[in-house]
Amino acid sequence: MKKVAIMTWYNYTNFGTVFQAVALFNTVLKLGYYPMIIHYIPHQKLVTRKGIYKRLNFYGKMLEEMINKYIINQNLIKDEKRDRAFESFLNRYVKLTVPCKTDSELFRLNEEFDAFICGSDQIWAPTLFNSKYFLDFVQDENKMISYAPSIGLPVIEDKYVRHLMKQYIGRFKHLSVREEQGKYLIQELCGKEAIVVLDPTLLLTTNEWNNMTSYKIESDPYILCYFLGTNSQSMSSCYECNFRTASAADIRMGDYWGPRFKSNKNGVSMVITMTSRGEEILQELYKAGRIELKQTNCEEYWTVQYPQNPIKPVFYDELMEELRDDSIPLKKIVDKYCREYEFSSRLARLYGYVKRIYKLAEGIFIV
Repeated sequence: MKKVAIMTWYNYTNFGTVFQAVALFNTVLKLGYYPMIIHYIPHQKLVTRKGIYKRLNFYGKMLEEMINKYIINQNLIKDEKRDRAFESFLNRYVKLTVPCKTDSELFRLNEEFDAFICGSDQIWAPTLFNSKYFLDFVQDENKMISYAPSIGLPVIEDKYVRHLMKQYIGRFKHLSVREEQGKYLIQELCGKEAIVVLDPTLLLTTNEWNNMTSYKIESDPYILCYFLGTNSQSMSSCYECNFRTASAADIRMGDYWGPRFKSNKNGVSMVITMTSRGEEILQELYKAGRIELKQTNCEEYWTVQYPQNPIKPVFYDELMEELRDDSIPLKKIVDKYCREYEFSSRLARLYGYVKRIYKLAEGIFIV
């Protein structure tokens, strides 16, 4: 049986990373090969700098990252049970190679495997550039396959990273990506044609996923929270969002937040298609009767959504600190901050009324 090595992210304890690794591994296994995920954990990333200003900026950002990391680690809730669950899931459904910490250990894999696959996830993200995920250690280019890696950005701004990506992607004879955007970037970058394929999580059937599912039912009331990153990061993401006016997604969706459907008790979502593929998906769901669809123009979007990040409230950090403190009753926190908000809202409305009356009176006197 021919052996296939898979180079991807797998060790981060989030569902997307683990599921894509498990899905690709089991898909290769179904095809009649013997797959293994390369036991490689990145410990650094490429940083480019040029000129004294950029050098100072680099060290400033590095210091800021160190401080932020320390603060986050201080507030981070260590969920060892969750970590063990991820580790147990991986141990059941994938096989790893021997640990590969050095270039020579990765290079030795050439003697053992008949093919190498890199993908999926955002392993080709320019901001996290690592040549290992472009299979730079593989000797025979005919053995190299990319399956659904994501670049994750519409442009590659760093010229040096752009040059390296052009060089490494140019080696692939079997090339595919996860998004149309990545296909166009590669075409522009090195003139190669990449095929757009499904994320590996969609290659397994419902029954195959169900066979991996735990059917444990919680007896006590609970709330399921799905966050990328720590709770404090997720709560502050609305104030630091980089995707208000640009996105790499096919579809963007969120609550409508406008007066037009205020009386609708079922809830209304605003959906924006960012690509032709996103438009196709939306139309397919509409034709299948899965959704109700009412088209509108972008002007309405801007009237009910923030085009810019809102200003973080002055009491935000204090509020987060109190929410993390189990000794403070939730009702006490709600009473404290909601009353302050209601007072501010009433004050703002009163100011609005006075302003309108002033303008009206000004117009009368001018006439």
